[in-house]
Amino acid sequence: MKDNKEYVITDTEEFASLMRSTAATSLAEQYLGRTKEYDDDDLNNFVTLNQIQTIIHEESLGQDEESQYIIDSDIFEHIFDQVRNMIYQSTMCQLAAKGYVECAWDDEKNKMVFWVDGKKDKNYNK
Repeated sequence: MKDNKEYVITDTEEFASLMRSTAATSLAEQYLGRTKEYDDDDLNNFVTLNQIQTIIHEESLGQDEESQYIIDSDIFEHIFDQVRNMIYQSTMCQLAAKGYVECAWDDEKNKMVFWVDGKKDKNYNK
């Protein structure tokens, strides 16, 4: 049975900062095979603390009498997944904008798809 206790976020900005850095480290571990720490300036290029705070506000169960947001473990996981996805999507979009990957909207899948065009890479056949 899953723990569904409620938790109060006493410092939303600090919580958002920890959520963002943990999500970025999680992505690095998955795709690089090792952990990597990122500074706030780097992470601001992918997702801002304000964006994460907005997610917290929208996903929370509400506020307590001190106007602090309340979440449970399911909401925590949902917020973490959203932040992780935002970092991933932002990274992919930046790679596409720089020409490292191609992208297009797939109407059938109703989502953006990315791929590497080996023919465009000058070093691909070397």
